[in-house]
Amino acid sequence: MGSFLEKCLDLPCRGFFDVNIEKVTKGEVFANDKVTKCLILTEPSDEAPKCHLRVLKADCIKKVISTIVPEEFVAAKLPHVDINKCLDREAKAIQAAELDAARKGHGVTKEAQQIFDALSKTMPCKWRGKTIVVLGEVSIREPYDLSTVQSEHSETGAAIVDRVKKVLDAERKRMN
Repeated sequence: MGSFLEKCLDLPCRGFFDVNIEKVTKGEVFANDKVTKCLILTEPSDEAPKCHLRVLKADCIKKVISTIVPEEFVAAKLPHVDINKCLDREAKAIQAAELDAARKGHGVTKEAQQIFDALSKTMPCKWRGKTIVVLGEVSIREPYDLSTVQSEHSETGAAIVDRVKKVLDAERKRMN
């Protein structure tokens, strides 16, 4: 198989490939990366000007069923890539990943994480070590029951503590 990929697929061609993960994959060879030993195929899409790209590891191709080399080949021009859009997408993805990571408690039990997730659906929450901080004013320490709910500002937090206790109690009943 390696010799075929090295020799024949350097040319533009269309083919049918028997692959380990599917019965048959067909497409036009877009690129053959010898370093990663990957074959990139373009497959037609229902949306007229667009196509799907499929990356196949050479090791996954069991056999090549057929290939057709076009008589005349005109290299497709790649579309312009807006670097600013790429950087924006990257920044948003990093920010989303950081927010997601901040919502996961480190060294906490599954039950503690479930309580945090339930509380954060209705109130802003964050982790401070193993303590859940709700609304920036109420802390819930291990073992995350009603007796561990405390206001960080005792003079103004009674109503907020009562609300957090009510939601925590309902969640604990739902979990049990």
